[in-house]
Amino acid sequence: MDDTRWDDDYGTGMPDAEPSGQPETAGGEFDPEYPFEEPEQAPELRSQRSENLYSRSEPFWERVIELPAEGEEYPRDPNYWNHPEELADDRILQVESGRILDRLKGLAGSRALWIFVAVLGALVLTWVVIHNSFMQIKRIEVVGNTTVSAQRVIELSQLTPGMSTFSIDDELVIERIEREGFLRCTLVDVSFDKVVLHVRERMPACIIRHNGQTLTLDDRGWVLKVNNDLNADAGGLIEVHGLDVRRSSLGQAVSLYTPRRLTVYTQILIELKAMKGLDMILELDMTSMDSITLKTNDGFTVQLGNEGRIHEKLRAMLVVHEVVLEKGYYGSEIGGTIVVSDPTSPTFRPLSAQ
Repeated sequence: MDDTRWDDDYGTGMPDAEPSGQPETAGGEFDPEYPFEEPEQAPELRSQRSENLYSRSEPFWERVIELPAEGEEYPRDPNYWNHPEELADDRILQVESGRILDRLKGLAGSRALWIFVAVLGALVLTWVVIHNSFMQIKRIEVVGNTTVSAQRVIELSQLTPGMSTFSIDDELVIERIEREGFLRCTLVDVSFDKVVLHVRERMPACIIRHNGQTLTLDDRGWVLKVNNDLNADAGGLIEVHGLDVRRSSLGQAVSLYTPRRLTVYTQILIELKAMKGLDMILELDMTSMDSITLKTNDGFTVQLGNEGRIHEKLRAMLVVHEVVLEKGYYGSEIGGTIVVSDPTSPTFRPLSAQ
């Protein structure tokens, strides 16, 4: 039977050409100079091939392998798979060597890595220090208290043994202690495993009569006591007039319509306390801020004038007061007025000359 295969699909009645297995030239003949030439039947495939497909200029084509002697095998070239002398120039066979090692070296030398390592180390060190028993509270001491017990101050601070000294918030501790109203916390001294709380008890300094009540204040205007008797005795404290109180509450500073008055009030009382002259004052009248006056418990009236130069005025008052006492102007019947509105030129007017 004839082995010729007929083209039944198109009915041409022509036998298919037998493939030769070798590329042919445009004339149909095989050209050994172009071993990878596309057959004439598919010339469009040429545009899809690399430009270097037909090039024999690469070093690879120049390699010559000697044929073995008859009966022997081909010798294994040690550079068969890597041929280093060709890799330097061959565009097709060139590869990156040591790529992973190069990346690791580049990462080790990067600034970002060192910053990350430094931050991580700092966090670890901080955690170790915070949780180290050497930096935990073992003792809590209180300094400056007189009537309030140390235990009460510690309870107000909410500090307990075993707490890390790094976790102490000074401002928060001060706020907790001063909520009591009768205490002022001036310092939270933390040193390794010990905390010292420095406090000052708010001491009564004056009274004011307001809204049917007698309020006892300290030198910063904190309300220490509320007496519903408007005419209650001052108890040896200074009676202050002219504070335009807007709101008052036990354990808090009074609120004034004119906050500047409270500032001047505090300055006067603190200066008198520092000069040890607080006990000699009976009354403080701040009704007019341009004519602030004091009354002493030995019958003298002191005119300070406005709120300026309070320190100099009070110092001049004490000097003049001492002089007039030496001259015998003592007592309500023979007292007088000390004028220190100009502290550089204080004057005294005896009661008999007024």
